[in-house]
Amino acid sequence: MMFQVVLIFFYAAVFAFLVFKLSFFAIQGLKKAHLVGLWFFKVLGALLYVFIAKYVIEGGDIFNYYEDGLIVYDNLLAGDFLTYMQLTFGLNNVAISSNIAASVDAMGYWFDTSAYMMVRLNALFNLFTFGTGVYVNAIFFAFISFLAAICLAKVFQQMLNPGTKVLLVPFLMPSLWYWTAGMHKEGFSVFLAALLMFGLVQMHKSKYHYGISLVVIGFSLLFFTRFFITALLLPPLLAYAISMRWSNLAPLAVNIAVFLFFGLVSYLIPKLLHTPNLVDAIIAKKALYEALSNANTAIDLGSYEQSYWGIIQSTPQALFNAIVRPHFLDVNSVYLGLASAESLLITILFVLSLFYVKNCSRNEKVILYLFISFSLSYLLLAGLIVPNLGAILRYRSVALFFLIPSLFFILTKKDELDY
Repeated sequence: MMFQVVLIFFYAAVFAFLVFKLSFFAIQGLKKAHLVGLWFFKVLGALLYVFIAKYVIEGGDIFNYYEDGLIVYDNLLAGDFLTYMQLTFGLNNVAISSNIAASVDAMGYWFDTSAYMMVRLNALFNLFTFGTGVYVNAIFFAFISFLAAICLAKVFQQMLNPGTKVLLVPFLMPSLWYWTAGMHKEGFSVFLAALLMFGLVQMHKSKYHYGISLVVIGFSLLFFTRFFITALLLPPLLAYAISMRWSNLAPLAVNIAVFLFFGLVSYLIPKLLHTPNLVDAIIAKKALYEALSNANTAIDLGSYEQSYWGIIQSTPQALFNAIVRPHFLDVNSVYLGLASAESLLITILFVLSLFYVKNCSRNEKVILYLFISFSLSYLLLAGLIVPNLGAILRYRSVALFFLIPSLFFILTKKDELDY
């Protein structure tokens, strides 16, 4: 235990040194000392996340990810470097060769590519933490989350030139600070999505090779981590590309047209091929979540008409569940009380931003609509299929990571007009 504590302080200090010294972490308007402070605040969130999972929730996937990562790491300790490399970097859910059979049999996530990405990360981090404990690995996940906030801040700074308060939102907003610091897929997903968008900015700045490399890395790893996020990113990314290419087109109209196009394609292609469509996938996923134990934060999603019109009719309730809830009527614990206060703040920000988005320039709207349209489509999907407020709070952090800073930025346009 003592060695784990030593490693926690050591790696927290090492990453703090990198933040202080490397130019990549330079954010205009934020002193390096402030960024180091934000890093230590993120470390606190990561350690708290593990502590709550262990002693309050008393379980969770993060410990299973870590244990499976130890199984992979044990091959390295046994001197079998090639097996460790195969299990960490090779394909999973494929034919099982004899050298990995024992490890695969002992693990629980080999056949789940998305979850196995977390096992890979733990196995990789164990090279530095020596498998001493889950809390040390949490420091590395915290750094991934911190990098996500840095990438997003750079995108905002280079494309929107916001004030310092907007840049601080991804670091300090309670749900973003806490949920993305955890050893779940949310933290890694926001990093990959932010990296992808940072790559787009580099391409916009004519750093094509660098930008394309970041986009490919972010998109590829995101595909294996959360496939549905890559699918949700396609329409807003296409709308962004079209709006950047043809400056005479209204960004909002482009976004609406692109989403309608993708909706039509998702209907026609399955119809022609006689395969399940998007509605079938949503209803099947909803049934899968409803079959799980949802404890005391369960909510009733009702039943959906199995058609596109049926899903459209359910959209307002789904967005209400994902954005407004938990509201004060849902509160039955301190945990939900804090979450309901934040949901109220998010709702107010969203409503107010509707009045001031018109004050943004066209170029600002292009990047803002990229963030907002992705976020709303993500929140819509979560609200449609997840019948558990506790789970929604964690899942929606990916969307809020891009949405809340965007709303804050839009509200700064009101401040500018007041002068």
